[in-house]
Amino acid sequence: MEKLLNQLFFIMFVSFLNVTAWAATLEVVTTDFPPYQFQEGEVLKGLATETVKAAISLSPHQGQINVYPWARAYQLAQGKKATLIFSIARTAERETF
Repeated sequence: MEKLLNQLFFIMFVSFLNVTAWAATLEVVTTDFPPYQFQEGEVLKGLATETVKAAISLSPHQGQINVYPWARAYQLAQGKKATLIFSIARTAERETF
């Protein structure tokens, strides 16, 4: 679990460095990946979600978390400025992206 959290913070750090124009609002994208991030009704919960929310609250930026299917979240994170993605896991089905 500690290794996952360290990787999450590293990914967020690298993503923040890649933000070209420090926008006032960051879009944060994710996918359903229990127990790290999952929706209960309209509320996004999970260990990774709470960690990301805490990191955003410590930053000078506002962040909105949106849940998408993996391919869409990945596409947005790659092509849209000021967009972060969490959490990332390498799986066989994601190899084509």
